[in-house]
Amino acid sequence: MHDSVKDLSSLANVVRSRREQLGLTQERLAALVGLSRTTINALESGLGAELGFSKVVRLLRTIGLSMTLSFAHDVPKAAKRNGLNAAARTASTSYRTALPPQVLALAVRNGQVPEEYRAHIATLLDEAPIALIVSAVEESFRTAVPKGAWRHIATWAQDFKCTRQVWI
Repeated sequence: MHDSVKDLSSLANVVRSRREQLGLTQERLAALVGLSRTTINALESGLGAELGFSKVVRLLRTIGLSMTLSFAHDVPKAAKRNGLNAAARTASTSYRTALPPQVLALAVRNGQVPEEYRAHIATLLDEAPIALIVSAVEESFRTAVPKGAWRHIATWAQDFKCTRQVWI
């Protein structure tokens, strides 16, 4: 599905819709992208004309959107492109036992990380690209991502003493 974005208002609608589909609050998305909540709010309100190209590209990449001559909203294809498998592999790089993608998906859905995979999840949260984590979280659900999923991740980051500032 391609959405043609012709002005700031339609970009605002695409970003807001995608953020909501991912179950992200404006505050959480701002933290993931490295912007302020006020900036995300301004963009979603159609007032973000001064945001700057590099920040828009970073925001779009983080939420699984791409930009060409027009904005391409390839969410189903891009977001469901083995995000869970890639995240599980990334989390398992330094460990003898691999984190199964199904275990990661279940943990995202129910908030419970099995004891034997706590270090894997900590590695994922500290080292994986944010866009990969967003993709894996989205792929863990059949429909829109509930906001509670992001609370699970923030709690894990705190419990596992992750150092990445985005989770603090």
